[in-house]
Amino acid sequence: MANKFDELPKHASVFLLGRYAFDIDKVKETVGISVRYDNKNDVTRVYYESRPDLNILFYTAHRSKGLQADYVFIINNKGKKMGFPSKVQNPPLVDMLLENAEQYPYAEERRLFYVALTRAKRKVYLVTVEGNISSFARDMINKYGEEMKKEEWSCPLCGGQLKRIKGRYGPFYGCSNYRSIGCRYTRKIRKSNADT
Repeated sequence: MANKFDELPKHASVFLLGRYAFDIDKVKETVGISVRYDNKNDVTRVYYESRPDLNILFYTAHRSKGLQADYVFIINNKGKKMGFPSKVQNPPLVDMLLENAEQYPYAEERRLFYVALTRAKRKVYLVTVEGNISSFARDMINKYGEEMKKEEWSCPLCGGQLKRIKGRYGPFYGCSNYRSIGCRYTRKIRKSNADT
């Protein structure tokens, strides 16, 4: 996730959205990231030391309703009981009160996932763990996998294609719309990609 932060445009707003409030605990374990609760504004702020220009906030998907950020990272996309979707069963009393509840699997969780997906102005990232991907994330990958791969090489500012460029100080990725509309987005080439 942190390497994706490095690729975002300067001064971007970012939401980390979890299913539960305790989802932020995994983020705290990431090297170079710190988390602080801002009492004055009643928000959880996330600081990434390599990109102090980013305005990163953590919310639960429920709390994010009505809010938007440039980029959204949906975390905790695990296929576990406390993942997204949550597989925690309602108590029998709640089920009885919801007499006309939908029979579609995880219907309410799907609506909440949709809320999380639609908080982004520019792009959504699904943060997954290999070998433990939630059914929702798997559905997205199965249905939109090819588009998601193409999106990896799209400019986050203007939608142009990122192309490998040999620069004065070494290779980097630059936007194909540099000459036509003056887009100045660039992305560093990670060591593993530099030799390819």
